[in-house]
Parts: sequence; C-alpha cells; structure tokens
Amino acid sequence: MMFFFFFQAEDGIRDAQESRGLGDVYKRQVSTQSTGDSFPLAMSRKVECTGIPESRREVILEALASCEPVAYVDVLPARRCLARGEHPEEECYMIQFKLKVSHVSRVLKLLKSRGVGEEFGTIDVYPVQFSTAKDLGSSKDMRETWTDSCCPSTAARMPTLEIHSNITGSSHLNFDHIMCVITAAGIAAVGLLTDSSPFILASFFISPLMGMIMAVTWGCVIRDQHLIYRGAKNMTWGVLLCMASGFLLALLISFDKNEYGLQLTLGSAEKQGQSGLYSSISLNTSQILSRGPPSGNVVSSAIVAILSGVAIALGQSSGISSALAGCAMSTSLLPPLVEVGLMFGLLPVYGNIVTLDGKGYTIMETAGYSMALYTVNVACVMGFAYATFKVKHIGGKTLRTMSNSALGLKAMSDDVALNHALGNTEYQEDESEEAIISTMLSPRSPHVGSVDELDFSHM
Repeated sequence: MMFFFFFQAEDGIRDAQESRGLGDVYKRQVSTQSTGDSFPLAMSRKVECTGIPESRREVILEALASCEPVAYVDVLPARRCLARGEHPEEECYMIQFKLKVSHVSRVLKLLKSRGVGEEFGTIDVYPVQFSTAKDLGSSKDMRETWTDSCCPSTAARMPTLEIHSNITGSSHLNFDHIMCVITAAGIAAVGLLTDSSPFILASFFISPLMGMIMAVTWGCVIRDQHLIYRGAKNMTWGVLLCMASGFLLALLISFDKNEYGLQLTLGSAEKQGQSGLYSSISLNTSQILSRGPPSGNVVSSAIVAILSGVAIALGQSSGISSALAGCAMSTSLLPPLVEVGLMFGLLPVYGNIVTLDGKGYTIMETAGYSMALYTVNVACVMGFAYATFKVKHIGGKTLRTMSNSALGLKAMSDDVALNHALGNTEYQEDESEEAIISTMLSPRSPHVGSVDELDFSHM
C-alpha cells in the first residue's frame, strides 16, 4: 500500500529546517513577465558566502529576502575545518545566489554591513558563463532605480571588487613588467629612427605603462595611499627604463659618427647613397618630429589623452578589455620617453644639433617637448579617468570595513546598526546611500524589525 502526502509551502522564505542534502532554497515573489530590459547572461555573477555560523544565518537571509535584485538563495549546510584536521570541525552554512553584475557592489555592501567577510565567513564572486535560469532578480533597469540622475544608466558597471582586482593585478613591478618595458622601449626606439609605424604600434601592445598609470588613478578613486605610492613608484621606474633604453641605443649609434647621414631625410636621393646603418635611420622622421616642437603637437596629443582617459575608465568599469589596448595605442606615452633618451644619448657625440638640416629645432628642444607631451598626456588620462570613475558612482566603499563591530557601534538591533553603518560619514562616497537602500531593500510586506523601517532623517 502506498501513501501520498501533499504539502503546500507558503510564498516567501520558509522556516528554518534540517537540510535534505540538496540545500534549502529561499525564493522571493518576482514577476515572470519579460520587460525586454534584461542584462546579457555574461553580465551576471554568482555570489557565494561561506563559513556562515548558524547564529547569523537568519539575519543574512532576512536581509537578502528584502533585496530586490536577489531572486533565489541556496542555503547549504557545511563543515569547516583545516585541511590537515588539526582542529575540530565547525558547523556552518554556505549561501549562494545569482544577480546582475550592476547590483553586485550594492549587495556586497549589504552583506559586509551584516558582518560577512569581516566578522565571519568569506564572500566569493564568480562570473556566470552559462545558466538555464531566466530570472536574475528584479526586472527594473537603471532608469527606474536612479530617477534622480540625468543619465540613469551611468550606474551600470562591474563590481568595485572586480575592477579593483583587474587594476591592482597589473600594478606590481616584477621581472616580467621590467622586461616588457625594456622590450617595448627598444622596439619604439627603432620605430622612431626608421619612421616605422608598425614598430611603434607593436611597442604600444607590449608596454605596461598604462597599467601603472591606472593604478595611481584607481588609488585616488578609492583613497588607497599604499596603491598610489606603489603605482607612482612603478611609473617612475617605467619612465627611467624607457629613457635608459633610448639613451643606450643612441650611444650605440654614436660609435660610428655620421652627422650628415643622420640628418638626411629617409627616401631622399642623398640617403640612398649612405652605407651601413645610416641608410635606414634618420633624425628627421615623422615619428620623431611629431613628438617634438611646435606646441601644437602637445595640444593635439592632450585632446586624444582626454578622450582616452574617459574611454579607459569606461572599459575598466564595464569589462571591455579592448579599451585598454586601444587607449594605450592612441595615447602617446612610451615613444616620447624613448625619444627623450635618444636625444640625450646623441648629445655627447653629436652635440646639440638641429633637425631639418638646420631649419628645425635643437635636439634638446625636441627632448623638452617630448617630456612635456608625456607629462600632459599622463595628467589628462589620470584626471579624466578619475572623473569618469566618479560618474560611474565608484568610491571604493566595498573595499573598506563596514561591519557593525568594526565601526564601534553599541549593541543594537541589526537594522538600526545597518542604518548607522550606512550613514557613517567616514564611509560615505558619491553615490547616495539612501538611494541604494530605497532601490535594493524594498520588502514585499512590512514586518517588525525589517529594513524598510530605517530612518534616514539624520543622514
């Protein structure tokens, strides 16, 4: 004889119960109707919270239940112990959910304010490559949530932690970076003397100078003095390596002095009669002259640097990898430094000779303009990249401590503590915390102690 039992589960979050091995699934009520504004699946992330103690599980689930971007939450019982088994196992939970990439930073702020990743457990974020899930939470797009902005979609970006990881990963000066700078500088030096655009473009792809500049810019955005110092130090080493490479190549050329052959323009009849190295190199190539006087070269390059600064910040914040390479090519950073080294390397043997058969500028004037061009380009890239990051509502709050105990708060209800944590002026940034709460924490039904009872009158 067989018996069938049917149970009807209530909508919303279910009561805590023992896991059946597959994990407890918490579901919120969401509309299944398509609004045509869904993000691509590649722009979604899976958030995994591990090491959650049982005493804090319900607090976290209560917050996530009121979080619009989160549709489903998987809660799995687990045991945490050292790999070598030196300490006894601890009972804990693992909480997983998926959401759109534009909401990750705000959800991480919510989790960190509840102590996850600071007082207990860890938070890991993974890109979703493929999923059969069609609903990733709230169907509201940025135009519906940022009504107080003249351009609401500016808030759509990658998580701050992901941007931080991408930028800081290339901010360390190691053997590979040093060799890439030296190699790129050598290729650029040959390209300058032979008037070869392909060589110049090849040096742009190899050079890591833009990554060092972005490290300083990002450090200013998130107010990380250590990152600023590290990026500035690496930038200085990069500048010195580039100029040293050009200087050494110029010294090698000077061993066989031929001032007349060096000043001849490539392609001229006289140049064809030169023998050896001087038949293919010249001081009056378009690559060298375009990075020297007059001042119009600096102005035109600054305009390109401004646009590149905006583009590279957009690429970093939206995950467009081609933006970094494109901006590195368009912005003149490496060749001017190599040109400065070339001019100083030629000075001991050739003296302060003049370009264009005596009708142009001295090599020291050319070196000065090249250095000014690099300085102006760096300032424009950093300044406008910084401004673009701020327009994208990036301030680095996710990277700082946000837990209640770390903020020195007195014992109080979790919701009141969250209100104080988000209202603390030490952690405020450009984006409005009230807008974040009103956007993301909107429970379906009011209940005592819920987040919708937060008071923002003193914020």
